Amino acid sequence: MNPPSYYLMHVNYPVDQVLFNRGDTTFIYYPETREGFKLISNYSNSPEVSKSLIPVFKDEYLTKLGMILVKSDYKNGVLTKYYSPTDSKSKLKFIKIVYKNHLINRIEVIDRDNNVVKRSVYGNYKRVNNRNIPMRIKNYSRINKDSAVSQIDYDSVIYREKLPDSIENYKIPPEIKLKEMKW
Repeated sequence: MNPPSYYLMHVNYPVDQVLFNRGDTTFIYYPETREGFKLISNYSNSPEVSKSLIPVFKDEYLTKLGMILVKSDYKNGVLTKYYSPTDSKSKLKFIKIVYKNHLINRIEVIDRDNNVVKRSVYGNYKRVNNRNIPMRIKNYSRINKDSAVSQIDYDSVIYREKLPDSIENYKIPPEIKLKEMKW
C-alpha cells in the first residue's frame, strides 16, 4: 500500500470551493465565481506532509518518498522521529514527526536554514473503519517572509477502499483559466 498521493475536498461553507492535490500541485476551484488556481509547491522533493488530510506516514512510506529515519527520541510518553532526505540537493534538512498516545500529533518540515517551513498539528481523533482519523488539522506554512495558517474541522469522514470515478478523475471545467502560483 502506498501513501495517498491524491485528495479531493469540496467545501460548501463559508465559501463554495473544491480543492484537490496531485503530487506537488494543488488546485483550487470556486464554482460560484468560476475562478481557479494552480498552486505549485517549491518543495517538490518533499512528501506533501502538511497537505495530507490523513497522517498515514509510516517508515516504509517515507522511505519510498526518498526519506530515511536518522534519529528518534522517546520521552514522557512522546515519540519524536526525524527523517532526512536521501537527495543531498533537497531544500529540506529534515521532517520531524511527533507522536502522542501512538497518534501523530505534529509534523514539521524544516529547511536547510533550520526554519520550520510547514507544520501540521493533528487532533480530535475519531475511530473510522479501524483507523484513527484526525477531525481537526491546523496547517502553518512559511516561505521567505510570507506565512499562512489554516484549520480544517471535519464533522464526519467516509472511508472508501476505491474512489468513485467522479472523484478520482475530477477535472476543473476546461473553460476556467487557472491562475498559476508558486507556493
